[in-house]
Amino acid sequence: MVANSSSSRNGSEAHDLASNMKNISIPAESGHSNDTNPGGAISYAQYKPEQWMLPEKAEHSLTQLNLAIGKGSFAYAWALDESAEERERGITITVAVAYFDSKRYHVVVLDSPGHKDFVPNMIIGATQADVAILVIDASIGSFEAGMDGTKGRTREYAQLIRSFGIDQLIVAVNKMDAVDYSKDRFDLIISQLGTFLRSCGFKDSSVSWIPLSVVKNQNLVSAPSDLRLSWYHGPNLLDAIDSFQLPTRDFSKPLLMPICDVIKSSSQGQVSACGKLEAGAVRCGSKVLVMPTTSIATVRSLERDSQPCTIGRAGDNVAVSLHGIDANHVMAGGVLMFYAILIFQLHLQNIWS
Repeated sequence: MVANSSSSRNGSEAHDLASNMKNISIPAESGHSNDTNPGGAISYAQYKPEQWMLPEKAEHSLTQLNLAIGKGSFAYAWALDESAEERERGITITVAVAYFDSKRYHVVVLDSPGHKDFVPNMIIGATQADVAILVIDASIGSFEAGMDGTKGRTREYAQLIRSFGIDQLIVAVNKMDAVDYSKDRFDLIISQLGTFLRSCGFKDSSVSWIPLSVVKNQNLVSAPSDLRLSWYHGPNLLDAIDSFQLPTRDFSKPLLMPICDVIKSSSQGQVSACGKLEAGAVRCGSKVLVMPTTSIATVRSLERDSQPCTIGRAGDNVAVSLHGIDANHVMAGGVLMFYAILIFQLHLQNIWS
């Protein structure tokens, strides 16, 4: 096979760029628009976060876990669907958000669309997640349809989840009641889907397999009561969620937020960038560098999980309302960055020119 020259060139440039990042000099900034210090300069490697950027862990507070749920069955998805169109069509169109507290986590549920028409919205949900649950329909024919190489969604969603860096997965094998809670059926699903998940890069130790029946309330928040599931001795779904290991939060690094969605208000002349903060922190009044347009904007306001807030930190899903920028310069697929990396900006311009 002959490697694509363009792909090879881009890969080489990305490697060079990552290497050069260590040597970048940036103006010393507090991250607040009124705290500039244009005279000073520090290296990227010497970047130090300010105190407000670091979280203050309350004694009894729960750690947030962003959980994406991808499913192939839509019979009960309307419970999280919000619009009339979603409920009428019986499918999830947008990424619905819900919350609950487990013993260990404050869980933000990102109910990602499973229908083929709305794969882009499913991608949005996956990009904001730390971990994921892949819901499988155990009924005869349905699992096989999901695994079909040309039309099946199960394979596609497993690949998408892994491609966005999610390496911890619960496979919730639903509708076990439809197959009389058959252990043989459960083992068959593990065998076939497990092989595919390994090919995607998932490690066996990072994948949990949970047989359940949502409609019969079996193995969701307590051990199954139906004797036909007596062969299963693992955790219920809620306990499996608590067994997730929280990914490292890079609070002490410069701001980095991939933009997964953009909300524009023509009447108010505002634009908001939505996404998950992968590193660093941002607050009202901060200046940010918007890539790839290399524009600088000021943060007017913030929302975290649909609620107004003053500070967003690594791991948070936020909507960042921006001021002082043309709305057309903010686009999905772009990135919000610590704005003082001006030399980095110039380096990117040299690469892209």
